[in-house]
Parts: sequence; C-alpha cells; structure tokens
Amino acid sequence: QVCILYAVTKGYLNEVEVHQVKRYESGLYRYMEASAAPVLEALRTTKTLDAETEEALKQALTQYTKQFLNQ
Repeated sequence: QVCILYAVTKGYLNEVEVHQVKRYESGLYRYMEASAAPVLEALRTTKTLDAETEEALKQALTQYTKQFLNQ
C-alpha cells in the first residue's frame, strides 16, 4: 500500500487515465515483486521510508509508470 499511496501523492499517476488506475495499481504490485523486491522487503522489515529506500522506490515508480504509459 505504501507504494501506491506514494505514487498517488507524488504525482506518478498524473498521466494515468482514471479508468486505468486499478490496472496501474495491480500491475505496480506485480512489477514491484518482480523488479524491486528489495524495496518491498525494506518497507516490510523497517516499516519506514528512509532516504535510500525512498530513492529506490522513486526509481521503480518512474520505470513502471513509463512502461505502463507506453503500453
């Protein structure tokens, strides 16, 4: 949930059509598990968003959002 809330509040979904948000969210979870598992693990274990984890999350969200918008 942290990932999607961060994405929404930081503008990563600004170019995503409202009717595509649910698809974005479900794809984001799959993407994070497959391509950014260390970020998820850090969030689960530390329960904080430190600077290093936040930077990795930003990179993952940028990559996924670009991929999603170019589908």
